[in-house]
Amino acid sequence: MRAAMAEAEGAGLSCGGSAQLLVQPASDLPDELWDQIKAGRPVVLASMIRADGQPGAGAVVVRADGSTAGTLGSAALDASAAEAGSQLLTTDRRSRERIEINGGTLLLDKVVPRTRVLVVGAGELAEALTDLTRALGWSIEVVADDQAAIDAAEVLGPADSLVVTTHHPVIGPAVLWAALQSEAGYIGALGARGTQTSRAETLRELGASDEQIASIHGPIGLDLGGRNAAETALAICAEILAVRSGRVLPGLREGSGSINR
Repeated sequence: MRAAMAEAEGAGLSCGGSAQLLVQPASDLPDELWDQIKAGRPVVLASMIRADGQPGAGAVVVRADGSTAGTLGSAALDASAAEAGSQLLTTDRRSRERIEINGGTLLLDKVVPRTRVLVVGAGELAEALTDLTRALGWSIEVVADDQAAIDAAEVLGPADSLVVTTHHPVIGPAVLWAALQSEAGYIGALGARGTQTSRAETLRELGASDEQIASIHGPIGLDLGGRNAAETALAICAEILAVRSGRVLPGLREGSGSINR
Protein backbone atom coordinates (compact mmCIF):
# COMPACT_ATOMS: atom_id res chain seq x y z
CA MET A 1 0.00 0.00 0.00
CA ARG A 2 2.78 2.42 0.92
CA ALA A 3 4.60 1.58 -2.29
CA ALA A 4 1.47 2.28 -4.31
CA MET A 5 0.97 5.63 -2.54
CA ALA A 6 4.59 6.54 -3.22
CA GLU A 7 4.14 5.76 -6.91
CA ALA A 8 0.94 7.82 -7.03
CA GLU A 9 2.60 10.78 -5.34
CA GLY A 10 5.56 10.45 -7.69
CA ALA A 11 3.16 10.79 -10.62
CA GLY A 12 1.66 13.95 -9.11
CA LEU A 13 -1.41 12.33 -7.52
CA SER A 14 -0.97 13.73 -4.02
CA CYS A 15 -4.15 12.03 -2.76
CA GLY A 16 -3.41 8.66 -4.30
CA GLY A 17 -6.01 7.21 -6.64
CA SER A 18 -5.45 5.98 -10.18
CA ALA A 19 -4.94 7.45 -13.62
CA GLN A 20 -5.59 6.27 -17.16
CA LEU A 21 -2.92 7.29 -19.65
CA LEU A 22 -3.70 8.00 -23.29
CA VAL A 23 -0.65 7.83 -25.55
CA GLN A 24 -0.92 9.28 -29.06
CA PRO A 25 1.90 9.53 -31.60
CA ALA A 26 2.61 13.18 -32.39
CA SER A 27 2.49 12.27 -36.08
CA ASP A 28 -1.21 11.34 -35.67
CA LEU A 29 -2.17 14.80 -34.44
CA PRO A 30 -3.30 17.48 -36.93
CA ASP A 31 -0.58 19.90 -38.03
CA GLU A 32 -3.01 22.70 -37.12
CA LEU A 33 -2.36 21.97 -33.44
CA TRP A 34 1.29 22.96 -33.74
CA ASP A 35 0.46 25.93 -35.99
CA GLN A 36 -1.99 27.36 -33.44
CA ILE A 37 0.42 26.82 -30.54
CA LYS A 38 3.19 28.54 -32.48
CA ALA A 39 0.86 31.48 -33.19
CA GLY A 40 0.02 31.75 -29.47
CA ARG A 41 -3.66 30.90 -29.85
CA PRO A 42 -5.60 28.67 -27.42
CA VAL A 43 -7.09 25.51 -28.93
CA VAL A 44 -8.78 22.32 -27.78
CA LEU A 45 -7.48 18.90 -28.74
CA ALA A 46 -10.23 16.26 -28.90
CA SER A 47 -9.40 12.54 -28.78
CA MET A 48 -11.37 9.33 -28.24
CA ILE A 49 -10.95 6.32 -25.97
CA ARG A 50 -12.99 3.42 -27.36
CA ALA A 51 -15.23 1.21 -25.25
CA ASP A 52 -12.42 -1.38 -25.09
CA GLY A 53 -10.09 1.21 -23.54
CA GLN A 54 -7.98 1.63 -26.67
CA PRO A 55 -7.30 4.98 -28.38
CA GLY A 56 -9.70 5.93 -31.13
CA ALA A 57 -8.58 6.90 -34.61
CA GLY A 58 -7.40 10.42 -35.28
CA ALA A 59 -7.95 13.66 -33.38
CA VAL A 60 -9.68 16.99 -33.83
CA VAL A 61 -8.33 20.47 -33.14
CA VAL A 62 -10.97 23.07 -32.25
CA ARG A 63 -10.00 26.69 -32.86
CA ALA A 64 -11.22 29.72 -30.93
CA ASP A 65 -13.64 30.62 -33.76
CA GLY A 66 -15.28 27.19 -33.56
CA SER A 67 -13.72 25.83 -36.75
CA THR A 68 -11.91 22.49 -36.66
CA ALA A 69 -9.10 20.52 -38.26
CA GLY A 70 -8.69 16.75 -38.33
CA THR A 71 -11.26 14.02 -37.73
CA LEU A 72 -12.24 11.39 -35.18
CA GLY A 73 -13.54 9.09 -37.91
CA SER A 74 -17.19 10.14 -38.07
CA ALA A 75 -19.12 13.33 -38.75
CA ALA A 76 -21.16 12.89 -35.55
CA LEU A 77 -18.06 12.64 -33.34
CA ASP A 78 -16.44 15.57 -35.12
CA ALA A 79 -19.56 17.70 -34.53
CA SER A 80 -19.66 16.75 -30.84
CA ALA A 81 -15.98 17.63 -30.50
CA ALA A 82 -16.50 21.01 -32.18
CA GLU A 83 -19.44 21.92 -29.92
CA ALA A 84 -17.84 20.78 -26.66
CA GLY A 85 -14.45 22.23 -27.62
CA SER A 86 -15.94 25.65 -28.35
CA GLN A 87 -17.66 25.66 -24.95
CA LEU A 88 -14.43 24.68 -23.20
CA LEU A 89 -12.55 27.51 -24.88
CA THR A 90 -15.01 30.06 -23.47
CA THR A 91 -14.63 28.91 -19.85
CA ASP A 92 -12.18 30.57 -17.51
CA ARG A 93 -9.91 28.10 -15.69
CA ARG A 94 -11.26 24.68 -16.67
CA SER A 95 -8.84 22.90 -19.00
CA ARG A 96 -10.29 19.41 -19.49
CA GLU A 97 -13.59 17.73 -20.24
CA ARG A 98 -14.74 14.09 -20.49
CA ILE A 99 -17.88 13.16 -22.37
CA GLU A 100 -19.26 9.61 -22.53
CA ILE A 101 -20.46 9.07 -26.09
CA ASN A 102 -21.10 6.08 -28.37
CA GLY A 103 -19.86 3.70 -25.67
CA GLY A 104 -16.50 5.46 -25.50
CA THR A 105 -15.05 8.59 -23.93
CA LEU A 106 -14.45 11.87 -25.74
CA LEU A 107 -11.47 13.61 -24.15
CA LEU A 108 -11.00 17.34 -24.57
CA ASP A 109 -7.82 19.14 -23.54
CA LYS A 110 -7.51 22.91 -23.71
CA VAL A 111 -4.02 24.00 -24.75
CA VAL A 112 -3.35 27.53 -23.52
CA PRO A 113 -0.12 29.22 -24.63
CA ARG A 114 2.26 30.49 -21.97
CA THR A 115 1.55 34.08 -20.93
CA ARG A 116 4.12 36.50 -22.35
CA VAL A 117 4.50 40.11 -21.20
CA LEU A 118 6.07 42.86 -23.29
CA VAL A 119 7.17 45.78 -21.10
CA VAL A 120 7.96 49.04 -22.87
CA GLY A 121 10.14 51.20 -20.67
CA ALA A 122 12.70 50.62 -17.97
CA GLY A 123 13.29 51.27 -14.30
CA GLU A 124 12.23 49.84 -10.97
CA LEU A 125 8.77 48.74 -12.11
CA ALA A 126 10.17 46.84 -15.08
CA GLU A 127 12.53 45.03 -12.71
CA ALA A 128 9.69 44.17 -10.33
CA LEU A 129 7.58 42.88 -13.23
CA THR A 130 10.50 40.74 -14.38
CA ASP A 131 10.80 39.11 -10.94
CA LEU A 132 7.07 38.51 -10.54
CA THR A 133 6.33 37.22 -14.05
CA ARG A 134 9.15 34.72 -13.77
CA ALA A 135 7.80 33.52 -10.42
CA LEU A 136 4.44 32.98 -12.16
CA GLY A 137 6.07 30.95 -14.91
CA TRP A 138 5.36 33.62 -17.54
CA SER A 139 7.88 34.96 -20.02
CA ILE A 140 8.80 38.63 -20.21
CA GLU A 141 10.59 40.95 -22.61
CA VAL A 142 11.61 44.45 -21.56
CA VAL A 143 12.21 46.85 -24.46
CA ALA A 144 13.44 50.41 -24.12
CA ASP A 145 14.37 51.12 -27.75
CA ASP A 146 11.60 53.09 -29.49
CA GLN A 147 11.41 51.32 -32.85
CA ALA A 148 12.04 47.89 -31.36
CA ALA A 149 9.10 48.45 -29.01
CA ILE A 150 6.79 49.38 -31.89
CA ASP A 151 7.96 46.39 -33.95
CA ALA A 152 7.39 44.03 -31.01
CA ALA A 153 3.93 45.45 -30.29
CA GLU A 154 2.80 44.96 -33.89
CA VAL A 155 3.10 41.16 -33.67
CA LEU A 156 1.56 40.49 -30.24
CA GLY A 157 -0.72 37.45 -30.09
CA PRO A 158 -3.74 36.45 -27.99
CA ALA A 159 -1.52 35.07 -25.20
CA ASP A 160 0.59 38.24 -25.09
CA SER A 161 0.21 41.27 -22.84
CA LEU A 162 1.59 44.77 -23.33
CA VAL A 163 2.58 46.93 -20.37
CA VAL A 164 3.61 50.49 -21.28
CA THR A 165 5.54 52.14 -18.45
CA THR A 166 7.05 55.00 -20.43
CA HIS A 167 5.36 58.39 -20.16
CA HIS A 168 6.88 59.64 -23.42
CA PRO A 169 4.12 61.63 -25.17
CA VAL A 170 4.95 60.19 -28.62
CA ILE A 171 6.46 56.75 -28.07
CA GLY A 172 3.83 55.59 -25.57
CA PRO A 173 0.86 56.25 -27.89
CA ALA A 174 2.78 54.90 -30.90
CA VAL A 175 3.38 51.58 -29.15
CA LEU A 176 -0.23 51.41 -27.94
CA TRP A 177 -1.49 52.13 -31.46
CA ALA A 178 0.67 49.31 -32.85
CA ALA A 179 -0.65 46.91 -30.20
CA LEU A 180 -4.27 47.88 -30.88
CA GLN A 181 -3.83 46.62 -34.43
CA SER A 182 -2.36 43.31 -33.24
CA GLU A 183 -4.02 40.31 -31.59
CA ALA A 184 -2.78 41.26 -28.11
CA GLY A 185 -4.83 39.71 -25.33
CA TYR A 186 -4.16 42.55 -22.89
CA ILE A 187 -2.98 46.14 -23.35
CA GLY A 188 -2.21 48.36 -20.36
CA ALA A 189 -0.49 51.67 -19.72
CA LEU A 190 0.97 53.19 -16.58
CA GLY A 191 0.19 56.79 -15.67
CA ALA A 192 -2.18 59.13 -13.90
CA ARG A 193 -5.63 59.88 -15.30
CA GLY A 194 -4.38 63.07 -16.92
CA THR A 195 -1.68 61.09 -18.73
CA GLN A 196 -4.31 58.63 -19.94
CA THR A 197 -6.43 61.49 -21.32
CA SER A 198 -3.45 62.93 -23.20
CA ARG A 199 -2.61 59.51 -24.63
CA ALA A 200 -6.22 59.02 -25.74
CA GLU A 201 -6.15 62.32 -27.65
CA THR A 202 -2.94 61.31 -29.43
CA LEU A 203 -4.36 57.88 -30.22
CA ARG A 204 -7.43 59.46 -31.81
CA GLU A 205 -5.12 61.54 -34.00
CA LEU A 206 -3.39 58.31 -35.04
CA GLY A 207 -6.75 56.81 -36.03
CA ALA A 208 -7.84 54.84 -32.96
CA SER A 209 -11.56 54.55 -32.31
CA ASP A 210 -13.19 55.23 -28.93
CA GLU A 211 -13.85 51.49 -28.61
CA GLN A 212 -10.16 50.70 -29.14
CA ILE A 213 -9.09 53.34 -26.63
CA ALA A 214 -11.58 51.99 -24.09
CA SER A 215 -10.00 48.54 -24.40
CA ILE A 216 -6.72 49.86 -22.96
CA HIS A 217 -6.30 49.21 -19.24
CA GLY A 218 -5.16 52.60 -18.04
CA PRO A 219 -4.45 53.46 -15.32
CA ILE A 220 -3.09 49.93 -15.36
CA GLY A 221 -3.67 47.26 -12.73
CA LEU A 222 -6.32 46.14 -10.27
CA ASP A 223 -7.24 48.56 -7.50
CA LEU A 224 -5.24 46.81 -4.75
CA GLY A 225 -3.95 49.96 -3.09
CA GLY A 226 -0.36 49.27 -4.15
CA ARG A 227 2.27 51.91 -3.49
CA ASN A 228 5.75 50.66 -4.32
CA ALA A 229 7.07 49.00 -7.48
CA ALA A 230 6.56 45.43 -6.24
CA GLU A 231 2.95 46.10 -5.20
CA THR A 232 2.23 47.85 -8.49
CA ALA A 233 3.70 44.90 -10.39
CA LEU A 234 1.40 42.59 -8.40
CA ALA A 235 -1.66 44.69 -9.31
CA ILE A 236 -0.66 44.61 -13.00
CA CYS A 237 -0.03 40.86 -13.11
CA ALA A 238 -3.29 40.23 -11.23
CA GLU A 239 -5.20 42.22 -13.84
CA ILE A 240 -3.50 40.35 -16.70
CA LEU A 241 -4.43 37.04 -15.05
CA ALA A 242 -8.02 38.18 -14.53
CA VAL A 243 -8.37 39.23 -18.17
CA ARG A 244 -6.86 35.98 -19.43
CA SER A 245 -9.19 34.01 -17.16
CA GLY A 246 -12.29 35.91 -18.25
CA ARG A 247 -12.87 37.41 -14.80
CA VAL A 248 -14.31 40.91 -14.34
CA LEU A 249 -12.63 42.62 -11.38
CA PRO A 250 -12.39 46.32 -10.47
CA GLY A 251 -9.38 47.96 -12.08
CA LEU A 252 -7.92 51.39 -11.49
CA ARG A 253 -9.38 52.63 -14.77
CA GLU A 254 -12.90 52.11 -13.37
CA GLY A 255 -12.23 54.49 -10.47
CA SER A 256 -11.88 58.26 -10.26
CA GLY A 257 -9.54 60.68 -8.59
CA SER A 258 -5.97 59.96 -7.58
CA ILE A 259 -4.67 56.44 -8.18
CA ASN A 260 -2.41 56.71 -5.11
CA ARG A 261 -4.89 57.44 -2.35
